[in-house]
Amino acid sequence: MGRGFHHDFERWQRHLFTGLFLLFLAVVLFFVDFLHARYQSSVVDFIVFLCVVSLAGAGFYRLLLSRKSYRRERLIHRRRAAARANAAKLRDLENGPYIAAIGGGTGLSTILRGLKEISSHISAIVTVTDDGGSSGRLLESANGVPPGDIRNCLVALSPREGIMERLFNYRFDQPEELKGHSLGNLMIAGLTNIDGDAANAVRDVGRILNIRGNVIPVTLDDVTLAAEMNDGSVLLGETTIVSDDRPIQRVFLDPPDPLVNLEAIEAIEDADVILIGPGSLYTSILPNLLVPGIIEALNKTNAEIWYIANIMTQRGETEGYSLSDHIEAIVGLSPKPFLTGVIVNTTKVTRMTVATYRKGGLSQVDVDLAAVKKYHLRVVGLPLAVEDGYVKHDAKVLADFIAKGKY
Repeated sequence: MGRGFHHDFERWQRHLFTGLFLLFLAVVLFFVDFLHARYQSSVVDFIVFLCVVSLAGAGFYRLLLSRKSYRRERLIHRRRAAARANAAKLRDLENGPYIAAIGGGTGLSTILRGLKEISSHISAIVTVTDDGGSSGRLLESANGVPPGDIRNCLVALSPREGIMERLFNYRFDQPEELKGHSLGNLMIAGLTNIDGDAANAVRDVGRILNIRGNVIPVTLDDVTLAAEMNDGSVLLGETTIVSDDRPIQRVFLDPPDPLVNLEAIEAIEDADVILIGPGSLYTSILPNLLVPGIIEALNKTNAEIWYIANIMTQRGETEGYSLSDHIEAIVGLSPKPFLTGVIVNTTKVTRMTVATYRKGGLSQVDVDLAAVKKYHLRVVGLPLAVEDGYVKHDAKVLADFIAKGKY
């Protein structure tokens, strides 16, 4: 307890002891009067009665003051303790590692929820090829970047995530023009139209949410994801690609040379540790790496670069893929190796969940360590699987590992 609290604590004690003393005097006076009542006149009895009532009333009043003072000072103490704890946490966050997290979709926003608890120096580098749902409709009607994945990352980095998540993810049912749009997507699109700059719009929304870190679109150019399937055919658009059952041979950008967001390069250069994934391999991870300049920055940085492996395979993208297949798709984009290691899940998914995934032709990713050895990567196993109708990564376990800095 602080010195001020001790001082206030003594104040309520004084009220307490004074009140008890006055009540004690009232009781003593009452019994003395009772024992000597036959020797006293009615006037003296009345005066003594008034004294007893006055002492008792003053005593009870002091006890009430003691109770009120105690509650008030305890509240002040709790607020001071909370303020000190919050200040200490903010200092810890400021002293946290510089982290660059590359990805998109729900995978990236999931791990950001844990990372924001260990550092305020987080840069989420987000893919901009989402052309489905609200994001796709907004892209058709206005210039800018698809806001869906960006919105999820902004909300995930907000200290007041609960209420902001409900607000920013609220989707309109009517009128028809707004049906299906989320409020967060509309805010990002609106600020983009006002400023004429998508990067500034994202920063402005980040300031509104008071996020810990930055959300950075990997490019601000209008770009489309394309895929060459195993039969040689080419599909355009993320939504079209993932809805096709044919295996993907490779993905590329159209146009192939969008201008990289320099903020993304700076985030990679400044990072102590870089996380790639988790998330959809072909539609969330690789589109970031395909933007010219990103692979080059990853090859130059002195930061540790870790791939967070997916726990389950994904329909339309990685059916039948093992861990080594995922790694090959990533490192195959670079002329030289850039990954430091891979973080894999060690928790066994329950039979019920496995059976649910199996109905869709999916399974738990096979961690084929023998095949992974050829990439000369460090492999770290963590209990990452969390089941909530589907399998996702445990953000806290991952954040605790990053916070320790023992890569």
